[in-house]
Amino acid sequence: MKRAVVLLHTILTLSLFIGSSLYNEEPDNIYEAGLAAKEQGDIVSALEIWEQAAQEGNNSNEIDSRIGFAYIETVAAARIFDKYKTAQEMYFWSLSGQNNEKNKRIIKQEFTRLSPIISRREGNDLNRELKNGNIASRIRAIWNKYDPTPNTDYNERLIEHWERLDYIKNTYSEGRTLEDTIEQDDRAEIYMRFGPPRRSRRGILTIDPLQLRTFVTIRLAAADGTPATINGFAIQAAQNIEQRVRELHENAHFEVWLYDNQTKFTDRSLYIFGSSNSGRTYSLKKSVDEFIPPQAFSLGTRNRNSTTIIEEDAAATGTISGASISSTNRQNTSVGVNITPAIIMQLLYYKQLSTFDPIFGGAYVELLSDYGDLTGPLPVSLASQHKGSNIGEITRLSAAMPEEKSVYDNVVRDINVNVYPYRFIDEKGRPITNFFIESMPYEAFAIDYFQNEYFTTPGENELPYEYKHSLQIFDQDWSLVTRNSFVPELDVDLEEQEAIATSLFSVPFTSGKDNIIITAELSNPDTNAVQLIESPFEETLKGLGSKKIKHTSALRTDRFEISDILLGTDKIVNDFENESPFPYPFLISHERVIPQGKDLVFYFEVYGLEEGLDGISRFDINYRVRTDNKVRLFRRNRTYTSLKLNFDTDRPRFNETIEVETSNLEPGKYKLLLDFNDQLSNSKKTREVEFEILPIVVTDSGSEE
Repeated sequence: MKRAVVLLHTILTLSLFIGSSLYNEEPDNIYEAGLAAKEQGDIVSALEIWEQAAQEGNNSNEIDSRIGFAYIETVAAARIFDKYKTAQEMYFWSLSGQNNEKNKRIIKQEFTRLSPIISRREGNDLNRELKNGNIASRIRAIWNKYDPTPNTDYNERLIEHWERLDYIKNTYSEGRTLEDTIEQDDRAEIYMRFGPPRRSRRGILTIDPLQLRTFVTIRLAAADGTPATINGFAIQAAQNIEQRVRELHENAHFEVWLYDNQTKFTDRSLYIFGSSNSGRTYSLKKSVDEFIPPQAFSLGTRNRNSTTIIEEDAAATGTISGASISSTNRQNTSVGVNITPAIIMQLLYYKQLSTFDPIFGGAYVELLSDYGDLTGPLPVSLASQHKGSNIGEITRLSAAMPEEKSVYDNVVRDINVNVYPYRFIDEKGRPITNFFIESMPYEAFAIDYFQNEYFTTPGENELPYEYKHSLQIFDQDWSLVTRNSFVPELDVDLEEQEAIATSLFSVPFTSGKDNIIITAELSNPDTNAVQLIESPFEETLKGLGSKKIKHTSALRTDRFEISDILLGTDKIVNDFENESPFPYPFLISHERVIPQGKDLVFYFEVYGLEEGLDGISRFDINYRVRTDNKVRLFRRNRTYTSLKLNFDTDRPRFNETIEVETSNLEPGKYKLLLDFNDQLSNSKKTREVEFEILPIVVTDSGSEE
């Protein structure tokens, strides 16, 4: 990416001074001056002219919002990597001109450009803030929400959004404005949400005369399977049906898009678009069946006239073109009566698309099987039944798609991030949440490690990788509140194919409506590292993971209170033996799993203890370990361990780590029940923690898991 940018700048070397002399750069025409430079192929000068406008015009009344939007559109279209940060700044600079009356229409166009990827609630908020003059902060909040790398200088998803807008403008506009295209062509909306499909097909739905005749005459067979001779009344009926199908057929233009969508429900999603105006504007279809006019699905007067001739012939003569008819099979010999045009059109259209995806091939085979079943009369509603089934299947596939998706999601390897929140009260008496972060970047690390053949270089300790965890807090409107980062120790084991990094963030509780994003980023600053694909992401980024969470309810600070319980194993007696990055003297198990043969350890904090006349607070804990049988019909929960402990302290808060004997327990599910009692105030609190004891498995290599 960067090499392409260097080439662009070496070819186009006009300075701002030269640009000023070539293009009219009066204050009222800075936007047009930049456009003039761009139209003559001088992108560098265009960008410099617009940048100068932003540097000089910080007063919102002097801002021409067209400039920032033109700037980011130009940078995204040309993929000018080293201008992405400036493009984002120019974009938000344009939005800050919201109080200028002439800018309101320009900024409202940005609302149209955003509408496909935001929720209805966000759209209503933007409309309201546009009137209140606060739309800039609202749009910034939306992009904060969609930022895949909140720690970097720019939002890659914002750049990708404008890349997609450039594609839509050049591909679907047909002489319309970009905003009109978005509002009128459903392809634009889907493209803005998901980008280019993995596969697509476009064309015109056609009628193959031979296939048409074949499908019609299938039902003009005698009840015993003997084909009717296509002459006389039978051929007239076939011709009538074929003529009605041709009348209803519209030669519609279609496009079908397929996206990969790996979920537990499906592996793909399909979108079908159709146009009846020579392919200028496309609308989203629920299924292929929506290309068929509604009147084709019934046996109305015109549709019935094309088939009743067979019934009349059979009733009058007892034959169809020479085929003998008995009274017992007279009903089945008039099987042609219920052929609606829709059935034939469905067969033609689904056969045309059958090779694109199994969903179309399956629909074709299933309909053909039902239609070709000559053992009974053809249901009049058969076409409608299949239409409903087909719509349901397409809807199921598309419903599994997210609201929006970046095509670069798989460019940077995913890092699995787990977040474990625990509620505490800090030394200042504020409720806080301690977020324990665990991330596993082994896959991202190993792929880049082997691609660059670092294994051939001696000294693994000198590998160039950088790794960090970050926490960003946004308010309920997604405006940034604070941001923190931590560099955890990254322990990589190539033999065991494991890499685990842990960190801890303490976050004060506010309203409980904050949005919190935890990210893990693996970078390789090696300038000679292998680059596999162009993307808006920094070339150094090799792995990325994130998790969006919210605060749980806060602990009360005005009464006797107990923290959430940390649980684990392997209590450490001496502080110098504690290799954990956390201030807790045992191995924490956030999954609450205890290996068989180990003793359980738990940590707690007590707050708001009442102080006695002697300045001492007194409380006790009664803890029990019992089996955890969720379904108890005839089995009772059995208590294995029970103990009461008394504590005295000269402070209103207290913390302790306690070891509980569980090494003799069998594998299974258990509960740790804790009863806390402030002896002076007689206040009581309880905590319950479920945990599981798992058997130790000895592997073939002799190691224990």
